[in-house]
Amino acid sequence: MKFVYVLTSSEEDYYYEQFFQSAVSMRLYNPDAEVIALIDEKTKTGLIKKRCGYEKFISEIKVINVPDEYSQKESSRWIKTSIHHFVQGSFVFIDCDTVITAKLAFDFAEGIHIGAVLDTHITLENHHKLDDFRSEDIDAGFVSSLKTNLRFNGGLIYCSGSSSALDFFEKWHSLWIEGRERGCSQDMPSLNQANYEMGNIITELSGEWNCQISHNGLRYLYNAKIIHYYATSLLNIAHPYKLASAEVLSSIRDTGEISQDIYKMLHYPLAAFEEGTRIISGKYILEIFDSLSFKLLLWIRDYHYNFYLKQNRIIGFFISLMKKNPSYSKRKLRDDRVISGPAERKRNGKKAIFIDCRMFAASGIGVYLKECLPLLLKSPNDFLLLGDPELLKNVLSAAENVSVINCKIKPFSLHELLFFPKGILKQINASDIYYSPYFNIPFGIKIPIFTTIHDIIFPDMPEMVSRAGLAARMHFFRRAYRKSKKIFTVSEFSKSRIQHHLGSAKPVVVAHSGIQPMFLTYRNNAPNREKKETIVFIGNIKKHKGLDILLDAFLMAKKEGLPHKLLIIGDNKKFRTSDNAILKKIEPLGDDAASFSGFISDEQLMEYMSEASLLVQPSLYEGFGLPPLEAMVLGTPALVSEIPAFREIIGGFPVTFFGAGNAAELKDKIMEILYDKQAQVVNLPQELLYKYTFEKTTSIILRELAG
Repeated sequence: MKFVYVLTSSEEDYYYEQFFQSAVSMRLYNPDAEVIALIDEKTKTGLIKKRCGYEKFISEIKVINVPDEYSQKESSRWIKTSIHHFVQGSFVFIDCDTVITAKLAFDFAEGIHIGAVLDTHITLENHHKLDDFRSEDIDAGFVSSLKTNLRFNGGLIYCSGSSSALDFFEKWHSLWIEGRERGCSQDMPSLNQANYEMGNIITELSGEWNCQISHNGLRYLYNAKIIHYYATSLLNIAHPYKLASAEVLSSIRDTGEISQDIYKMLHYPLAAFEEGTRIISGKYILEIFDSLSFKLLLWIRDYHYNFYLKQNRIIGFFISLMKKNPSYSKRKLRDDRVISGPAERKRNGKKAIFIDCRMFAASGIGVYLKECLPLLLKSPNDFLLLGDPELLKNVLSAAENVSVINCKIKPFSLHELLFFPKGILKQINASDIYYSPYFNIPFGIKIPIFTTIHDIIFPDMPEMVSRAGLAARMHFFRRAYRKSKKIFTVSEFSKSRIQHHLGSAKPVVVAHSGIQPMFLTYRNNAPNREKKETIVFIGNIKKHKGLDILLDAFLMAKKEGLPHKLLIIGDNKKFRTSDNAILKKIEPLGDDAASFSGFISDEQLMEYMSEASLLVQPSLYEGFGLPPLEAMVLGTPALVSEIPAFREIIGGFPVTFFGAGNAAELKDKIMEILYDKQAQVVNLPQELLYKYTFEKTTSIILRELAG
């Protein structure tokens, strides 16, 4: 009997490591087995150095020429459904995410052409994914899930080599291609459709041949011959099976070998479970476990653990107080000030405007609030502010027309969405207007809502977040759009993207952001500073900020003799990134060439910016982009990427553009500017100095709120 694996992999995934481990387990229990690996050309070229240890465990390696039109996963399915063209006679196909646990002897009765195990070991009518299967089939033009009660798993397939078995594979392959053309590239729908069209040719094998341990496989575990641990399932986040864990697979990747610890587990594979493993059952519990809500919860715990813990505590607290009104405090900043009632406001032509100030201390949104609030409060309207009175007191101490509602509930929290205090809601709904400077809106607001959406980067650059993260953000975006009377944004570009993703039914009003007055004050009062050989970058390590592009360009410039140092404004410990790729690019340059400023004051920030020879903003995406404007106000030239927002906002300024993402062009522009002495000082005329101010921003917002 031939045992066949199909491998398509890159260094970005664990498919090779899973295959290597499975092949080792095959040899451990079946030392004389004929093991064949079908590998696409692209994968084979990458199986070098630490990725070639598998070879001594494989009897024959066949390199398959897959058409270029197929992706890596599609190439795997193209080969899988075509095995009969590359392997003669009878064979058993085995998925890579498996562990062989025993001697394999397929001595089936005559007449079995194709053999497989039911998916999750149950009939279709009891399957938790029945609706998904039917939806997939309908999309692909198939009917098997509507016509039969069987759904076979493709993790193990026995092929007798008979003419009927070969006909089945031909049918499966052609149906897979048809399904892919209709948008369904999975191989299970076409597998089961082929079975249906060929009169149920697949014979159901005992679960021990494909023991799916995460789905109803426990009753087959004791006699299991092949454990299938579902590497692509949700359980990748916290898999109960040690041999499926990222720790084990990373060990194989890092060393290129199967360690002694892994060998020990392979010798006792039926017991290789984590200590914290529990068994769960019951229709309702499993329904929750398989839900999108549970997947979102796992994502939050995995990527935002502190947030997860805090929400747990909040939920526990509010469950204990579910039938009580949570207390809140209303604080007046002036003892003699009372917010006027509706009738009085109507007589005096005023509005009671409720503003969410909970992000007052945050970066970005906090700056926006700190600049806009004092200007808004100069109007004759009444204001109620939601936030921390201690944070707000200095800004609002001179205001006559304001009260503060003490609220420390975190934006975008479950508390905000589900358990917002009724007492605070009563205050909000007694006002005329609710304004959120971000796109979070508490549950239960009934008055007109106005919202600011500064940009909508995540659906434009979905690679920045996981699918669950994107879905969560789009939920909040759509909710803000649906509930708001009007949307404010900071540029025509952001307006166009909001309308593209959320629709054009609601008015979107552009109120450009502004330059903080402290930059203009510093420019007027500070002495002319001598320029230093410094290039400054202000931002973070998020992909859209383009720091990796700047580092590539800077390294090329250094090789050409550039004497300047790169100063990255910020604390490297607080810079957010999914990996250390950026930091690894910085390390070889050394502190003498590139460094982080660490946390600095506003005064020090302006000092660094005014002394720099150049500010570089290599962003791939922005909604507005203040640093280039601030740099030019302080006399420092700006070199920016040519993206729509920058073209719109600073196209009329003396700024230099380079092609976004083009490190070589960025290097050339850096060298050109820094070796041109006349280009190293910017002196903006008055009309540009005051083109973007928060007075203009606030006047537009106030006009819409009180109009």
